[in-house]
Amino acid sequence: MIFSSEYKIEKDQNYTKRDVLANYDEYSLFKTYIPNLKLGQAIKSPLRKDRNPSFVVYRGKDEYVFKDFGTNQKGNIFVFLRYLWGYSNNNEVYKQILLTENTIKKYDYHKITEEIEIRYGIVYRDWNEVDIRYWQDYGISIKLLEKFNVIPISHYLINGIVKYKHTTKNPMYAYEINGKYKIYRPLASKSYKWHGNTTSEDIQGYKLMHNYGHDILFITKSLKDVMVLFNFGYNAIAPNSETTELHNIESLLNGFRHIVILYDRDSTGEEGSSLLEAKISQIRDVTVHNMKIKETKDISDYYKAHGYEKTKEILTKFLNNN
Repeated sequence: MIFSSEYKIEKDQNYTKRDVLANYDEYSLFKTYIPNLKLGQAIKSPLRKDRNPSFVVYRGKDEYVFKDFGTNQKGNIFVFLRYLWGYSNNNEVYKQILLTENTIKKYDYHKITEEIEIRYGIVYRDWNEVDIRYWQDYGISIKLLEKFNVIPISHYLINGIVKYKHTTKNPMYAYEINGKYKIYRPLASKSYKWHGNTTSEDIQGYKLMHNYGHDILFITKSLKDVMVLFNFGYNAIAPNSETTELHNIESLLNGFRHIVILYDRDSTGEEGSSLLEAKISQIRDVTVHNMKIKETKDISDYYKAHGYEKTKEILTKFLNNN
């Protein structure tokens, strides 16, 4: 907005937050100085060199606010500009905004409301010794995790609001699938272990499904199981859960003659595997096997309890007998 001739900006005059907000809205100011801004979505911090996205702008209780998770800096648009421009107080910020009014663009309300729709965000962190020890119990390396787009994260956000934080006693990871996230907190209680915005169409392990040339496909219930099986040279995928219906199942089975369903040994797993077996048998003329793991609920827990050689032995024995 351009000021009228009756309202002149004087360099030596002190201005207030009210003077600025009488002419500009906070969102337009944030958007002007952070052109790649998406509300509630983590981006690289404009305040420093940032290797991983760790800066978020979101709608607070009364105003738009930012938070830099790398430095814990936070505040409204004027605090942000104070950091950005290196000023010692907000009065200098107010004056700078009013002196450069022609550079500020007014953003359409409809664009704002579109961005306020539910957005999921993550803040990256580096791998650490806790991560290495946890995944090593399942024979899974950092290199393999990265191959399957498993990301260590420090925070998980919905519309810019932090919902969960990583701690060494409660590590947190994001499985990135088709641009969406499935959040995994392995040491949390059952109700808080899984979160995210993946859907039934997002199949874990799908992109690496034909990595091996043989005609056996395992359908299991978690990406962790998929990675364990991958280490033994088997193609494997996992739906979002054992109760999730696999979409486009005929194309998924293309090229495979033997399907091994490897769900948990509990009632949910039993019901899910029976329904899946019936559906596969109706669609394709393939051999379907239900594999049950004794002693533990899944193949990854079996690996943790018994190690590489024993796990290899039960897989080989099952496949040779079927």
